[in-house]
Amino acid sequence: MTQLYILDPCRVMPMVSDAGNVYYQLQTDALNTLPNGYPAENLIVPASEIIHDRCMTIHHPLIGVPPLSAAYWPALKNMKILRSATEFFANNAQPGGLLTAPAGMTEDDAKAVQTYWDQNFNGTKSGKVAIIGADMRFTPFAMKSIDSQMVEQMRYSDEQICQPFGIPPFKVGIGTIPPGLGVDGLNQLYYADALQTHIEHMESLLDEGLKIAAPRGIELDLDPLLRMDEAKRAEVETKLVAGKIKTPDEGRARFNLASTGGGGALYGQHQDYPLAMLENRGSWDPNMIQNQPKQQAPATEPVAEPAEISDEDKAMIAEARSIVATQKAIAAMRGAINV
Repeated sequence: MTQLYILDPCRVMPMVSDAGNVYYQLQTDALNTLPNGYPAENLIVPASEIIHDRCMTIHHPLIGVPPLSAAYWPALKNMKILRSATEFFANNAQPGGLLTAPAGMTEDDAKAVQTYWDQNFNGTKSGKVAIIGADMRFTPFAMKSIDSQMVEQMRYSDEQICQPFGIPPFKVGIGTIPPGLGVDGLNQLYYADALQTHIEHMESLLDEGLKIAAPRGIELDLDPLLRMDEAKRAEVETKLVAGKIKTPDEGRARFNLASTGGGGALYGQHQDYPLAMLENRGSWDPNMIQNQPKQQAPATEPVAEPAEISDEDKAMIAEARSIVATQKAIAAMRGAINV
């Protein structure tokens, strides 16, 4: 694979064969970035040639639903509220009223009065002084603009629009910034709630589509997004270098500073030792060897003197020796005869 082309999702159709294999039908147009003169107008390619981020697969495992679908109705409601508010304030923010007339007015007279009223006291002409007779009365509605709770409704709809995308409302100017969070904390919150899932999906799909195996892989650069303020960044890098997690040159690189002599090595204090050496410290540390108590040789037990042999035991020993000598003589004679 040498090139990647961005496709218009509205002109890509996933298809599944009877054997269960997945294919995609591509319809070329001006929005697709396929080169001019591509082999065919409707091209069918296997799924191995497509990197498809399906987002949320609610209805079908190959057809995703974007967050915009969930935000459609709240956005539509806000548009209707704005349209209604425009008409409302175009009428001088005065709700309509009820025009009453005494009994006995014919239908033609009522239509004539309605036409006269609409032409002279509606829209931009609202608020003019009307002179009416024949005991006619205009009773305005008691509802005021504050009673419509328009601001609260629009704010609630705005929060509903942010919810599917995972965007904190304060990022788009709704509400206030949570107290106690610095610049890095706000960016971390925005990344974790709104971007992390999509970024990780993109990385894994590119690794899979481009056949990149571990330990290699595609990682997006998050430093511009999670950029901290200067003081906080200096504090973090200082702790990483002091904790021997980074070399001094690696810490300086975060501030676009040049390397220094010896800055590529990790530094530690003289009295620091590996844990494996501390386990057997008594065998190599001169201080511990000198302070160790000298081991005394174990006391030997006195050898008991043999007991005195009785006359009876002496006679038995002599008899046993005589028997052994006789057996040796017989064995020697047998050996001579066999020769």
